[in-house]
Amino acid sequence: MRSTHRPNPGGRPAGVTPKPHREEAAARAGLGAPDGAPWLWSVLLAAALLGCYLLLAPHVSGDKDASEFALVLATGGVLHPTGYPLYTLLGHAFVVLLHGCGAGFVFAANAWAACGGGVAMLLFHRLALRLLPARGDLSRRERFLLAALPVVVLGFNPVWLAECTVVEVHSWQMAWTCGTALFFVGLVQALETRGARLTRLPLRMAAWGLLCGLGGALHTTAVFFAGGTTLAVCWALADAKRFRAWVPLVWLAAGIVPLLSYGYVAFKAFHPGTSEVWPMLEPGLRGVLAHVTASAYRMNLGHWAPDAGQAAWLRWYVYPFLLPGLALLAFQSWEARGARRRVMTGLLVAAVAQTIFVHRYGVPDPNAYFLPCLAVVALTLVLPAAGLLMRLRRTRSAVAFATAGAGVTLALFAVLSVNLIAGKWRMLVELDEYLHGMWQSIPYGRAIVLWPVDGAARLREYQVFRGEKPGLDVINTTNLTYDAPRSRFRRKYGFDPLARVDRAHFREPLKPEFVIGRQPSPDDVRGLALIHECIAERAGIPVVAFDPPRPLRTLPSKAAPLPSPSAPR
Repeated sequence: MRSTHRPNPGGRPAGVTPKPHREEAAARAGLGAPDGAPWLWSVLLAAALLGCYLLLAPHVSGDKDASEFALVLATGGVLHPTGYPLYTLLGHAFVVLLHGCGAGFVFAANAWAACGGGVAMLLFHRLALRLLPARGDLSRRERFLLAALPVVVLGFNPVWLAECTVVEVHSWQMAWTCGTALFFVGLVQALETRGARLTRLPLRMAAWGLLCGLGGALHTTAVFFAGGTTLAVCWALADAKRFRAWVPLVWLAAGIVPLLSYGYVAFKAFHPGTSEVWPMLEPGLRGVLAHVTASAYRMNLGHWAPDAGQAAWLRWYVYPFLLPGLALLAFQSWEARGARRRVMTGLLVAAVAQTIFVHRYGVPDPNAYFLPCLAVVALTLVLPAAGLLMRLRRTRSAVAFATAGAGVTLALFAVLSVNLIAGKWRMLVELDEYLHGMWQSIPYGRAIVLWPVDGAARLREYQVFRGEKPGLDVINTTNLTYDAPRSRFRRKYGFDPLARVDRAHFREPLKPEFVIGRQPSPDDVRGLALIHECIAERAGIPVVAFDPPRPLRTLPSKAAPLPSPSAPR
């Protein structure tokens, strides 16, 4: 009997797609092959950036919510809405581990942000490789360098550097964004090249739903990126005739799994222990739902209100990249075909949606919310750069000149950005020394310290991390306008701190000695001054006004003025 077995040319195992076929499939899809450059090269590039971020990370807390983040990550508590449960759980383990190795809690928290930046840059480089043209006779080294171009442009943008060197949630959200985009490109490419023959479709759909749910568990603004790319996935599924009614159900079922982590917020609301918990979080279903849905922040929707510093950074480091980049992305999306068009359109929809949202979100510090958009538009650099390289190849001197020019320009950009961030963090160190000096000058073993700004968390750092002045009750008096902190204060001191906040007292002349810090409106100034006056008159212990712009002093009804430390240079 004649054998039906056919020889396997080249000794390749049956069922394994040869590399040339993978490159041809990628070319048909208009996207780069998965192995455009070794992973090790990408890891080394990301490690170099991570090292830079760690060297820039200060040993003191930064501005905005950095002190709150450091406290919560160190103690395993709950952050401000929406709570960021997965970020907190993983970050707490990291911070405790690094502190056990000898690092300070604050530096460990900043290092957690730096690690998020390193992971994001690794995945971003792999993503840029996938967007290079599959054909064009580009070598691995050339592909690596071309994909490194958007990495350097984004990786040394001052807005990104700030988020990678002082603790915040945005660096890890960017890691999710880049990882999800990388999976998205592979999924759309597979649907384009294999279509109806695509295997393990239910598993791939479950993975996509899981990734989208993971984004929701990290940061609610991930909905814009997840939404834009999901529309493109639906487009690809419909073209491949693989869209079925069960697909959205699988996405929903898988997406719920990461969202179950919000149960951590509910648990901590009822069992805070010694951990730092957002003061306005109330035990009970209503309080937990209000926290995870960020209902308190809805008042910020519908307007645009960056502060002066953020507005300046927008003009220098966001808009010059974002606006031309969105236009170029729209052009590339229109010119593309096949899977590349679906990928570029999905990224464009996501970036535009997020850009519109941020311009309707009236927080004073909106710059970091543009980072996913900046990442998307940075990817538009790879195609023009690849085209230019292939045109210049005929003359070695032209390639060398262009490479040197690009290298010098990027190096200058990186040096200027690093110097800017290093200078900013030196100011943070001086500010911390100034605040700590004011804190140390309080002579009381037991007192109430009033400071109606988010910086009050810095004073809690001195108590929790250094064990200093544990008998002082540090109160951000703006929190007392919420039910939960107000009730706790009433139970502890026996009177309502808002007893004077009524129309009759609002009509009385403002007493300037009870004005602490700067407030956004005259009504806020007057309302908080009435709270301070009430506490100063009724508390049975000394009351101290902590106010960095002015010398530290006690409220006049309780004690003599305190000595003032010298202001930072």
